[in-house]
Amino acid sequence: MNRPGRIKAHACRGALLAALVTGATAVPAAGVTAWVDPFIGTAGSGHTFPGASVPFGMVAPGPDTADTGWDSASGYQYHAPRIMGFSNSHMSGTGIGELGDVLLQPAAGSRWSEATTDFSSGYDKASELARPGYYAVTLTDLGVRVELTATQRVALQRYTFDTAGRVQVLVDLTHVIHFLSGPRMTRADSVVDPAGTVSGSAHLKNWTERDLGFFVRFDHPIVAVRTLQPADGEVATRYVLTFDLQGQRRLEARIALSTIDADAARANLAASRRPSFDGARRAADGAWEQLLGRIRIDAPDRQRRIFYTALYHAFLHPSDIADADGRVRGPDGRIVGASGGHYYSTLSLWDIARADIPLIALVVPERIDGIVATLLQHARIQGYLPIWTVWGGETWCMIGNPALPVIAHAIADGFHGFDRNAALAAMVATSTEARPGAPPGAQRDWDIYTKFGFLPYDQVDGEAVSKTLEYAWGDDAVARVARTLGKEAVASSFTARSAGYRALFDPVTQTMRGRSANGDWRTPFDPVRATSPLNNPGDYTEADAFQYTVAVGLFDPAGLVAQLGGPAGAADWLDRFLATPSP
Repeated sequence: MNRPGRIKAHACRGALLAALVTGATAVPAAGVTAWVDPFIGTAGSGHTFPGASVPFGMVAPGPDTADTGWDSASGYQYHAPRIMGFSNSHMSGTGIGELGDVLLQPAAGSRWSEATTDFSSGYDKASELARPGYYAVTLTDLGVRVELTATQRVALQRYTFDTAGRVQVLVDLTHVIHFLSGPRMTRADSVVDPAGTVSGSAHLKNWTERDLGFFVRFDHPIVAVRTLQPADGEVATRYVLTFDLQGQRRLEARIALSTIDADAARANLAASRRPSFDGARRAADGAWEQLLGRIRIDAPDRQRRIFYTALYHAFLHPSDIADADGRVRGPDGRIVGASGGHYYSTLSLWDIARADIPLIALVVPERIDGIVATLLQHARIQGYLPIWTVWGGETWCMIGNPALPVIAHAIADGFHGFDRNAALAAMVATSTEARPGAPPGAQRDWDIYTKFGFLPYDQVDGEAVSKTLEYAWGDDAVARVARTLGKEAVASSFTARSAGYRALFDPVTQTMRGRSANGDWRTPFDPVRATSPLNNPGDYTEADAFQYTVAVGLFDPAGLVAQLGGPAGAADWLDRFLATPSP
């Protein structure tokens, strides 16, 4: 008998994940995308966004209810009463705000002037609709229904106004979903063509440093342009554009982006072959249907909705940001040809290395070679493998070197679409060479780790236990790849180095515990007190001692079991771990 929520799927290497479904009601007539609810996670601090995107897409148009704040890291908060406008690049599920490029806001009539300061609108919550590849809402204050969809590199916005005739669109090029305060752009230029286009470029410094090229094409000519007063310190421009739709009520905009410049964005628009809005929407839904349909489950409706939404969220990123001609701007700001024509970013490697990358390897294996090739190309440019990238730029966010187990996982799974010896060389360099260009707070060298075999809490600025365990995980990954490639000397060296974490195992508390350079245990000590560098700094990264003790199972489960007293002792420890309440 099938239990609720049981997945009936079988994966085979070299082929896509196959699926078997039983029961006449397993999939609704509209397909599996009908089970996806993009609003899940948009309230509170879930940090997801309900906008439109294709799987792993470069662009992602969506509504922005705020441009800053912890609860609005994706630009959208479900319970917010007003919408600022609709920008065309978003991240989903991250804790820091970034992207939110080229915000547009439409309005019926001619209500805005150079003196207008508030372009936001209330909206009819009941009118708001989100599905994979599509979003729509009615702006009640501005008399317009907004619909969004997307192709790989082009966002499409369609406006249906309450009245025909003259309408306006705000084009806000200063808008960014930002992490840091103050102006975010160090350089910006833009040109408005009355034939119906706005194009330009910008250089931005926010969570990461990046370049943006954009090209916006409306399907009607622009009859008037108002340039708004810039905000203090802003170098980009805001325009209010007027269109005369005469007897019509509909206006469409297509927004192409690039990491390079406006000409590259224009080329991306041309390469999209300009499908109709409805055609692009159908294609986006079809892409999601094909991908999500690789797994079919037997489950009650509520579980099916949760499952397919989670699967949808898992495949929004990483985002392929290479242009249609295969070019991309690398982490050093230079333009390069992307390996195989793909270059993945929003690579939150610390977050996805443990579960999301293995899931992609099972369900979307055709993406893995491109992801690893991106890691290796980034390493050739930067000198070491990436840690956490946005729009191709390094953020140096989080700890460890999570690209190492990602590559090891790909090689263990038999992927061959990259140079394995080059991969090992990049892994060794990442694990041994200094990083003089890294910012304060990031990993700059290996001296302390090499000297002690672990990071003493009095020698580093926080997260000593977590960093040690993450480095050990990476060391083990290097050893496994080296052994696979017959490099036994390298394998033996990194295997020995990966065992240094054992110095942090406290046999009294049976947890990984902070230790000083002279060998003293961290006191006072509470194994269920979670620490985080931004809120309550300590020896752990968004976790407690119990949780990071279990993390050893990522790379040395046998060693963990032995330290816990063998199988019986490990079983007792797990019972205690699972039964211990966490504050």
